[in-house]
Amino acid sequence: MKNYKLKDKMFEICLGLFFLIGISLSIWDSTSKENLIGTGKGYKGPIEVEVTLRGEKIVGIKILKENETEGIKEKAFRGTINDVIKKQSIAIDSIAGASYSCVGLKKAILNAVEPKQIFNSEEVQPYLKITSDFLDND
Repeated sequence: MKNYKLKDKMFEICLGLFFLIGISLSIWDSTSKENLIGTGKGYKGPIEVEVTLRGEKIVGIKILKENETEGIKEKAFRGTINDVIKKQSIAIDSIAGASYSCVGLKKAILNAVEPKQIFNSEEVQPYLKITSDFLDND
């Protein structure tokens, strides 16, 4: 009889702990995420994004609206979003052949998170410009 009571008590304790941990995680997860909307000018018009923050960390970027060139935008957006989340910065190089789309996306991200001041303004400014370097063949 005692053996069953001990097992039942341990089961109740474990069940209670799992329940408390589950509630704690769901409360932390739901209260600490923040979704911010921003826009930037791409090659063919505005790019609108939703940036998800947990504290000051970017945990997600979703493109809401854009009109960029099919076949180019997919690689540009995927690469830019992955790099921004990985490096936690928009101080990243643009994808070759899609500079305007990449810069527009980075500006949209900056516009969304600007009130939170998570990026160093001086550090990111050079990455928000379109530059063309041509070789002089003379």
